[in-house]
Amino acid sequence: MRTSRMSPKVMMPTAVALGAVLLALVCAAQTLSPGEVRIVSRAYTPGQKSIRVESNAVQVGVVVRDQSGHAVAGLNQSDFEISDRGGKESISSFLEVDASVPANTSTEPSATATPSPASARPPYRFIGLFLDDLDTEPGDFRRTQLAAEKFVRQSLAVDDRVGIFANSGEQSAYFSADKTDLVAEIEKVHGHSRVPESGLHSCSHISPYEAYLIINNLDPDTLNIAAADEAECGGSPDELKELVRAEAEETWDLSEQVSRDTLTRLEGVISALARMPGHRTLVVASPGFLTPTLQESQDSLVTQALRANVLIDSLDAMGLAVEPMTPSPGRSLFAREAASNVRAMYEARMAAERQFARQAVLRDLSDSTGGSFFHNNNDLVQGFVRLAAAPESAYLISFSPDPRTWDGKYHKLKVALSGHEHLKVQARPGYFAPARKSANRQTLAAKIDAEMKTSDLKSDFVVNIREGYRASNSDGRQIILDTHVDIQKLPFEKVKDRQVEKLTFVAGLFDPQGKFITGKEAEMDLALKQESFERFSKSGITGAMSLEAPPGNYRLRVVVEEAVKGEMSATIQKIQIP
Repeated sequence: MRTSRMSPKVMMPTAVALGAVLLALVCAAQTLSPGEVRIVSRAYTPGQKSIRVESNAVQVGVVVRDQSGHAVAGLNQSDFEISDRGGKESISSFLEVDASVPANTSTEPSATATPSPASARPPYRFIGLFLDDLDTEPGDFRRTQLAAEKFVRQSLAVDDRVGIFANSGEQSAYFSADKTDLVAEIEKVHGHSRVPESGLHSCSHISPYEAYLIINNLDPDTLNIAAADEAECGGSPDELKELVRAEAEETWDLSEQVSRDTLTRLEGVISALARMPGHRTLVVASPGFLTPTLQESQDSLVTQALRANVLIDSLDAMGLAVEPMTPSPGRSLFAREAASNVRAMYEARMAAERQFARQAVLRDLSDSTGGSFFHNNNDLVQGFVRLAAAPESAYLISFSPDPRTWDGKYHKLKVALSGHEHLKVQARPGYFAPARKSANRQTLAAKIDAEMKTSDLKSDFVVNIREGYRASNSDGRQIILDTHVDIQKLPFEKVKDRQVEKLTFVAGLFDPQGKFITGKEAEMDLALKQESFERFSKSGITGAMSLEAPPGNYRLRVVVEEAVKGEMSATIQKIQIP
């Protein structure tokens, strides 16, 4: 699954790396800011959508360690207690995961089996090595890159398979034991931070974390300091703070989009690992990225990893933290020399807060899935070695909270051991509870499935379909579908300064007897600024998807649903693929 990325001025649709799906927003010559449109696409099969919907069961990955840091095995369900916002919950399922048995492989010997040579054994460990080239400064990235190459050359076991994944999506990831090929794949990746810590603007030098504080009015000192720096470039005092707020919003919008894209790419790596038959470990090499507004997406990623039995380990690409007494990156020499004691204290505090805020996602992903977080250490090679080794034993606990407690907010969890005070519990710190209205998601999913199976036309809003054909990489043909939606009558919701809506596109091909052949599904999250909303209200929005099938006669069914009221439009037509 992959999210298409848009720059502030040019929007480029990107192919989906792990699903061969394409959804693009067609809006030639129009400018969009980061965060206004988010597109996610995947393969579609009738009936599977309801499977993807979250039930009210919450899964919690737990690793218990002794005082020496070794994982503890042999504990029972009765040893554990779990609390949701302080209220004790009943454990509905309990499973101990033994790292000595590869996941998804049989442990029962065949009656006719004969011993096989070591070279014929199936791979034991599958390691997804995620190199965060979009959040890491070039110098830090090069150190991480060299450490990853040394780890591959010196520390892989004969049964290990490694996949190299770049945050930029530039690499064709596959799992291999060929060390020469793996090193070559790592060497191809280059660090190019999209949102530098020195900020996007040459005067205020607002870091992404400071931008978040400013636009949410969380720290008045941050706004005042940035305005003082801005004053060095000129401008009246009355204009400075408004200028800083505008620059902060631009910086945060881009930073939030980069973080959203990073989480989406991590989901793609987890999906790739989930198909592997051995132990599955995702090692995230990153300095961290900011996710305070993306808790729901982060929690969804954790749930996906737990269900796929993927352990997430994190390595801080910055290595050993220096004493946080330096000014924010990019602060002018004049500002540093003129700094008062108050300014110096602010700079020290902000440096520490920035680092902690960026690391929070790495720490949470590891804690939530039973992994480890390697940080404050410059021996990155040793970090890769430690992280790639799975814990000897882990536990998977589930509980079912009362749906009446769903409030769309983050719920803190606490997992404790009764009678084992000397042991340390590492567990998922919380989960994002859906809003109560999301209890209807499964009903809406079933509604789409039902519509895909019928031939009825629906027109709650205006939708027009145009198709074209082109050759594919296989023996089939690709159908390019342009689905144009008139959004003037869609029930957008106003959230702050944005017009918010979600469109779900589903396209399916059926043979003349009604048998499902293939399908694609995509979601388009819209958070349009007023200017963009007015433009699209006049022009409409067109989503482009591709389907692939052999030449022949088919029925093409397209369903589009909006999320605010659940309104829907559906079309059907006969087509012939040449």
